[in-house]
Amino acid sequence: MEEKAMEVKAESTEKTKWEFKKSVTEYGDNENNYFIPHELTVTITLREYRSLLTQAADAKVSKYNSDWCEERAKNKELQEKIDVLTKMITKGGENDG
Repeated sequence: MEEKAMEVKAESTEKTKWEFKKSVTEYGDNENNYFIPHELTVTITLREYRSLLTQAADAKVSKYNSDWCEERAKNKELQEKIDVLTKMITKGGENDG
């Protein structure tokens, strides 16, 4: 299979003035709420938006639950160490008397 070189010539284009408009008609004044002409935008349904929010919330809840379980295990381990040390101190005091 023979490869052919492809030549691309760039044509001069007119200068375009880009306008950045911020929408302040929505709830709040979010910094990421910009509309830029000639930029690809995507429209999603309310159901899709809610699904995205649910997925993000579920991920956070899962992480917090995981962190909580880890901390609970650490606390249980530390409580067991406290119990052992308390018994050692108590027994040591009884032997001195």
